[in-house]
Amino acid sequence: MIPAGTRRAAPERPTFDLSGKTALVPRAGFWSRGAGLRLRLAVTRFAGLLWRQAGWLISAGVALQLFTGAFEARSPVAWALLALGAALFLQRLVVRVRGGTRALPAAFEESALAVTGVYGLLALSGGLDSPAYPLLYLVTALLVAYHRPAVGIGAAALALALELAVAWKGGHLGTHATVVAAHGVFLVAFGIVYHLALSANVALARRAVREAIARHIGEIHRRAREYRLIVPTGEETVTGSEAAERWAVAAVDEIGDAVQAVLEMVHAALDARTVALFLLSPDEELLRLRACLSDSEQIRRRPLPAGQGLPGVVLRRRGPVRLCGDFRGAVYDQSKGPPRAFLGVPLLERRPGSEEAGEGYLRGVLLADRAEARPFDERDEQVLTVAACQVMRAIETERVMGYLRKEKDEKGRFYRAIEHLNLLSKPGEVAEAVTRLATALAPVEFAAVTLVYEAETDDEPCRHRIVHAVGPGSKPLEGAVFSDNSGLVASAVRLGSTLPGRDFHQMERTVVFHENLPLRDLETLKVLPMNAGETVVGTLVVGSARRQALGADATRMLEVLAMQAAGAIQRARLFEKTERMATTDGLTGLNNHRRFQELFETHLAAARRYGREVSLLLMDVDHFKSVNDTYGHPVGDKVLKGVAKVLAAQARDTDVVARYGGEEFAVVLPETGQEGAVVIANRIREEIARQVFSTELGPLKVTLSIGVATCPVHGDQKQALVDRADQALYEAKRGGRNRVVVARAGAQPPARASA
Repeated sequence: MIPAGTRRAAPERPTFDLSGKTALVPRAGFWSRGAGLRLRLAVTRFAGLLWRQAGWLISAGVALQLFTGAFEARSPVAWALLALGAALFLQRLVVRVRGGTRALPAAFEESALAVTGVYGLLALSGGLDSPAYPLLYLVTALLVAYHRPAVGIGAAALALALELAVAWKGGHLGTHATVVAAHGVFLVAFGIVYHLALSANVALARRAVREAIARHIGEIHRRAREYRLIVPTGEETVTGSEAAERWAVAAVDEIGDAVQAVLEMVHAALDARTVALFLLSPDEELLRLRACLSDSEQIRRRPLPAGQGLPGVVLRRRGPVRLCGDFRGAVYDQSKGPPRAFLGVPLLERRPGSEEAGEGYLRGVLLADRAEARPFDERDEQVLTVAACQVMRAIETERVMGYLRKEKDEKGRFYRAIEHLNLLSKPGEVAEAVTRLATALAPVEFAAVTLVYEAETDDEPCRHRIVHAVGPGSKPLEGAVFSDNSGLVASAVRLGSTLPGRDFHQMERTVVFHENLPLRDLETLKVLPMNAGETVVGTLVVGSARRQALGADATRMLEVLAMQAAGAIQRARLFEKTERMATTDGLTGLNNHRRFQELFETHLAAARRYGREVSLLLMDVDHFKSVNDTYGHPVGDKVLKGVAKVLAAQARDTDVVARYGGEEFAVVLPETGQEGAVVIANRIREEIARQVFSTELGPLKVTLSIGVATCPVHGDQKQALVDRADQALYEAKRGGRNRVVVARAGAQPPARASA
């Protein structure tokens, strides 16, 4: 009880202390309000779920009503479900038409609604014998037409399942088996035929669109050629075709707008019935109507022979033609009332350096006519002549812009190519880049780079090697080596000039590389020497299956590319030579001492990491000081070179052969144990003993003493193995020379005395 006059306290609000110390406990009313909110949220979610699954629920309900025979009994529930299904189907259809969801589950839901709804209508109108049964075929066809094939298959499967279920429930499955089977066959056949027909129509429509686009592009290219905006095929580059096509479309449109403006001006100024522009085809055989402004609807759109009618007269005269009265030759106008007055002027493109009237290249005809016999005068002729000049000026402006664009693009590609070449440090990489750039910068399908390898003696001819090749027939060529001959490549190297000087297809049985390396199916070919100053380091060979594919501009660009490639190859060779000098012994060509130390340490580290063996052979030429003293140092150098040659020949690809210093050599044998190392050492020793060196004092033979040490038997550190192999070499010398001695395991090697 609350005493009278006492004020009721306000209910406490829930508060939360972030410090975690205290918190007021809310009253039960708060939780009741929260429970109501949660209940409303749960109801909303459940309603949303029902709406999203409504199609499936209604379809299942209709199917259940079919199975129980509710439709035959005219059940209100069946009617209600059918009405709800129809309304939902229409709603889903409207959402789809307005660009709503096109997900596969939604499509399956629509197909289920449509099929079960049709079966409900059939059940109301007589069941499987209903006269409305073809409606099912129509619905199946529509589902196949407007959905994916999977949806159509699903709809047909659902229809067959409902058909069998209704027939079985009615006890007609045995008596109506033929009817049910026929319905199933017709359902499937109707869907398949409709799908095939629709697919064929779609394919034909797509093909028609592609053909229309191709015709439109072809027409644009034809106009561009007539305007002389597109250079001959042999001068085009094969890159940037999309950009060139876009430019051609823009240029043709620009010229079309300019020509149309000129024709409107002439039509008004001359009070003409027809003003038309005809352009000569590139072969100068046809005149095509390219722009026209006429009151007559019978202007001929098809091409005219260049010498036919009044336009042909204008071309032959190369000057203005005026006619009035009764005349013939207006072949461009097929109306019943021919023109009674005619004026035509030629379109002449001025030759460079020519100032005389009537001089220039014929490009077409600009003409005007009148329906009445009202003659054109000199002023009209002057107007039409100025208009023709304006048309040619518009064409020439776009052509100049096209040449500037083409030159800019080509120079940009060329400069990027040269920049790329300058970054390469190996001749093979340069050759690969040059062939790729040649096929990109010029209209050629075949490209190859050959390098010259000078002979070691004056008596031997130089050799050529095809370092890289791309294009048809390139695989058998790549890596081939051939000696100097009378072919185009060898001749281009000797002369330092581009060959051949005439069309390749006119030359019979021409050798390009070598007789055993033929090139087939090439109508155009150029061999460009790669000149680095006065030295020809190789050639760039390019070719195409098309005749006259390489014009003067493309050939010049390739010549500059070949010259730049020569410089890049020279730099790459110099880089390789510098690397080789840093790691190679100058006399023998073997690895030098510093390189030996690096490689030996690398192999030892791998052996320690993976638990493998590696052996070291240290060898010394016996009595080498006597060889130098007796035969001279040149003979000593000859002996060292001979020993190095034998070692390189006897070594495996994975072995490391080095000149250790003076007359000492070293061989590192990876993956080789002590026994295998001894076998290899004896094979080397025996081969050296068989060598005979010719000198002025007669034949000379030498022998080798070899010490062997193996990791991990004699240690796993580099210096320890070198010391043990050196001690074994000393023992081989002390024991009579021309021997192989294996280092003793265990004890440290004593200090080596002088041998």
